[in-house]
Amino acid sequence: MWTKRWLPLVMLGLIVPGVLNPVDAQQPVKEQKKTFEADKGPSTIDVSNYPQEMRENYRVFVMRCRTCHPLARPINSNYYGSEWKAYVQQMIRKPGSGINPRNGEKIIEFLIYDSKVRKKGKTASIREEKP
Repeated sequence: MWTKRWLPLVMLGLIVPGVLNPVDAQQPVKEQKKTFEADKGPSTIDVSNYPQEMRENYRVFVMRCRTCHPLARPINSNYYGSEWKAYVQQMIRKPGSGINPRNGEKIIEFLIYDSKVRKKGKTASIREEKP
């Protein structure tokens, strides 16, 4: 008996939030990812003149690093030498990164080599590792 009286009010309570704010009621809130300045630069590197080992390491870099962020981020960053090692080791520890220690070493080798070759003449020479 009471359901006939209360059912319209219950239904109204379910419908009104969707009517008042249809976007929020129908779609879950998506987390917006932060965009970094480096994300706006090129997202590939021409490695055709790199040694074979570095070309292979580049393939590992592309496959693993694009899982979590745009490739433009590491390609256009200002990391050098041991900074790359610390950064990649941090990525290895991230859940879901898919980077194991072996692949991590390949990525580190590539990024250190690339920063010496491609960024040569810029700030790379200022921040090179001391012997």
